[in-house]
Amino acid sequence: MGQGDHSKQCVVTIKIPDPVIAFLNFQNEGDLRKKLEKDIQAVVWGSSKVELPPNYWVNVRKLFSFLDKSYAIMFENILKYPAPTEGSEDAATGDDVRNYLTQLEMHTATLKKSFETLLQQDIPEEVKSASIDEGLSAGQEILGYFADRNGLLCRKHFLTSPFLVTVSGVYRSFSKMWTKLEDGSRRRKEMERMEDTLIFYKNQCIQERLDNIKMLRVQSES
Repeated sequence: MGQGDHSKQCVVTIKIPDPVIAFLNFQNEGDLRKKLEKDIQAVVWGSSKVELPPNYWVNVRKLFSFLDKSYAIMFENILKYPAPTEGSEDAATGDDVRNYLTQLEMHTATLKKSFETLLQQDIPEEVKSASIDEGLSAGQEILGYFADRNGLLCRKHFLTSPFLVTVSGVYRSFSKMWTKLEDGSRRRKEMERMEDTLIFYKNQCIQERLDNIKMLRVQSES
């Protein structure tokens, strides 16, 4: 070994977190992910039955409860971002962001109300029809916020993905149970849009994880 060769090898181990969904500021993230997946599967499975399982609404309520919590965390963290310079992609901040997220909350409340109405016994046909239309329209509006790839929610995919994954399970169940037969093409189109949106978010999260790993490696080598 030459006199000037004093280099040392250093092995840097970097743990790669799950790239699909990040539950920022949630406790017991790993357990929560498994529980949420189980609850979503129960709701979607139950919606395919001719008669809903006895615990169906209990499971739906769990998902809406999680939506409330993930919304509050998402709202708080998005507003923590510093105000961007004028003309940038994130130029809408402050009151604009609050209004944007308030609209999302309003549509989610409408979807929940539609669920509650339709699960009642012996409701008039006109009330049932109106609730179906309101619920499907609310689901379309919610998905539209996330499907906009230039929109606020998509650009903050790590903050918004828990809400998206959960509301997708709720919306899929709703459309599966109460979309009329003649509206089958409408449902298929919506479910395709939802699937495309979920895949895009997943890929964005994976890419961000890879970018962070590259950055950590550069920092460790500098």
